[in-house]
Amino acid sequence: MTSGLARGIDTAVHCGALSVPAGRTVAVSALPLDRVYPRENFELARRIIRRGALVTEHALRDDCGKVSFLRRNRIISGLSLALFIVETAATGGTRRQAENALAQGRPLYVMEPPASEARALAGFREMIRIGAKPCHDIETAVAIARQAGSIG
Repeated sequence: MTSGLARGIDTAVHCGALSVPAGRTVAVSALPLDRVYPRENFELARRIIRRGALVTEHALRDDCGKVSFLRRNRIISGLSLALFIVETAATGGTRRQAENALAQGRPLYVMEPPASEARALAGFREMIRIGAKPCHDIETAVAIARQAGSIG
């Protein structure tokens, strides 16, 4: 499992991967390794280092701007066998990551949100429009991950 060490779903999937005995995960940081962001994920980053990898394209003490978070996404998709989007708006960093994945020849999947979540539904439709394959339930998501080789 490869993700960005961000709050929310990234944190959850890193923790999930580490919760199983042989679980491994890779976190791609948008900042140098001497700065963990978000700060509350410092201990998680230490756990990831012991059971996977924490990588970045930046040298220690590099001065990074917000663009480094968008550039990090191309590394995440490049390291991945497939990209699975759980939730997204129609624009923003996740869309850029999806475009990176498609340009890199990676399969792209998106989870269908509840109909009541208009923002997420708009993002789901946009991902389908640019080439993502829809995933309608967790069982299908697990089957996709197994097929891609990202879980055993």
